[in-house]
Amino acid sequence: MFNYGKHRRDFTYIDDIVEGIVRVIDCPAKPNVQWCSHAPDPGSSKVPWRIYNIGNDQPVGLMDYISELEKALGLTAKKELLPL
Repeated sequence: MFNYGKHRRDFTYIDDIVEGIVRVIDCPAKPNVQWCSHAPDPGSSKVPWRIYNIGNDQPVGLMDYISELEKALGLTAKKELLPL
């Protein structure tokens, strides 16, 4: 684990990601023809696509995550801690 495992990540349940994709799949983005790079509107764009952040917003320490996996599996992970 890089940075000696001292980093945090958002772990999101895959069903939540699938649900988010299903909810937006039938709503294709339309370009905003009045969009201007000098006064950008962050909620729109001149391109016909959008980026959605449908992940979790509660970071978990990687070592905490691994610890929970170890408990759930009844195993101890072989860890190789490396610098960043």
